[in-house]
Amino acid sequence: MRRSDEGLGRSQSDVGVRNLWRVFGSVVFLLGAWYGLLIRQALVWTPARFIREKPLPVWVSVELPAWARPGPAATAGAPERPSGLPAAPSRFSNVERGRRLFHTVGCAVCHGVDGTGGVRNPNYVRDTIPALDRLAERLLLFEKADIQRVIEGLARHDLLDTLPRSGLPRWPVIRAQYESLRSLIWNGNPAGRRDPQGPEPIPMPAWKSRLSPEDVDDILAFLLSRSL
Repeated sequence: MRRSDEGLGRSQSDVGVRNLWRVFGSVVFLLGAWYGLLIRQALVWTPARFIREKPLPVWVSVELPAWARPGPAATAGAPERPSGLPAAPSRFSNVERGRRLFHTVGCAVCHGVDGTGGVRNPNYVRDTIPALDRLAERLLLFEKADIQRVIEGLARHDLLDTLPRSGLPRWPVIRAQYESLRSLIWNGNPAGRRDPQGPEPIPMPAWKSRLSPEDVDDILAFLLSRSL
């Protein structure tokens, strides 16, 4: 009788051990599958995917008038503002609004926090996506007073009209660079490949269906303010 009881006890113990191993194996399998999924997502994620999937934040839609909210992509050129519609009032300065736009619509994902750059772009000729925190130098603005005057012109959204009489040195170059930057933001630009047979690097996307002319001016004002 004692031997029978001992055999029954060993059998129950073996079943318990096997059940524990099954539970342990299931937990290890589920954790492995979960981490495998996370690793796969990390490998396939790119800043371009973030920009494509991320909608404009609520505060932008609320603050902008209807004509400047996200809509169907324009066929060519910059978005045009209908006549007779007043500009939307803003509780932010143009620099602050540009900072908020830069960090919420997706610019910072590729160009870094505050435009400091450093984001790798595989197979791109320059290795990393360009930084934008020294934009003032690209516009040949080296004096803080000159940078501030351009920021004020961007706040009024009349920079093209006021530059010729602004007294700024090299104003034709500033104007040409401003128009070039605005076109680049609206229309996008492909990224040059280091290896022609390699993968396509992340391009500059076109923002003309998501950002109004005023939005672009505010973002440029923020980037210029980084040199003040």
